[in-house]
Amino acid sequence: MTAKCSLITTVYNEEKSIVSFLESIYRQTRRPDEVVIVDAESKDATQSIIQRFIKDHPQFAVKLFIKKGNRSVGRNEAIRRSSHELIAATDAGCFLDKSWIESIVEPFDKEVSIDVVSGWYQPIVETNWQQSLAKTLNFKSENVNMATFLPSTRSMAFRKEAWNNVGGFDERFSHNEDTPFALELRKKNKHFIFQPKAVVYWKLVNSYRALYRTIWRYAYGDAEAHIFSSQYQIIFIFLSTVITLLVASFFLPILALFAALCFFGYLNLPFWQSKSVNSIAELWQIPLIKLTIIAANTVGYIKGTIQSKTL
Repeated sequence: MTAKCSLITTVYNEEKSIVSFLESIYRQTRRPDEVVIVDAESKDATQSIIQRFIKDHPQFAVKLFIKKGNRSVGRNEAIRRSSHELIAATDAGCFLDKSWIESIVEPFDKEVSIDVVSGWYQPIVETNWQQSLAKTLNFKSENVNMATFLPSTRSMAFRKEAWNNVGGFDERFSHNEDTPFALELRKKNKHFIFQPKAVVYWKLVNSYRALYRTIWRYAYGDAEAHIFSSQYQIIFIFLSTVITLLVASFFLPILALFAALCFFGYLNLPFWQSKSVNSIAELWQIPLIKLTIIAANTVGYIKGTIQSKTL
């Protein structure tokens, strides 16, 4: 028997993307049994556009609720308002593959012991710069290690019981609340499965400034939640090593060469991973993108550590 599913999402000032998002849900090969949207008091036309969509699709169960707060607050509210045991979560601003609901719910129908299904999210590349960013991120489903992979609420499904067992999304976190949520689910030994067929498409940022802000926010959130500290320690050790070599080169000049090799070798790592160069622009875009990511991770994590709350 096919279990019923509630799709939940939060929105805030999404007037430019909300129509394509809702239409991608409506065109699913298997539609969710209901869609629960929580709007964090949008200042633009988001609410009116959703209400118009609801009116134009009376047979499609879409519910809109208004609640001020961060995404954790919104997700918890949406889940509390949902009618069904299976919860599929995604983000406004994305675009769902036409079989996303069917694919992400399928494992629950086959195996009752499954608590969490981790879907996939594929970046949308429209410019040469975004192509360079995609290569830098090296974001491929075949690289997923399910022993360590943590799903994003961009493409994820879980049982409401599992959500309840971990106390829901921690409403103190505003930056990357889905990671602490997934970690808590793992701590409770919930049964995860990876479903690469459940694909959500998301648009990459298209500037160094937007990239810096995005990575900074993730790093700040990691520090805020006291997670992934070893990942950032590697960055700090790398930077400390390069700086130490540069200082030591005042006494032994050859060390400046080693510092340069380490630094520029790291910035050009994506070329070694992909074993290809697709354009001349990549030769300078990728190192600058890598440098932007290093800077954002460093500054964001340090600031998040200083300002983090005691958990």
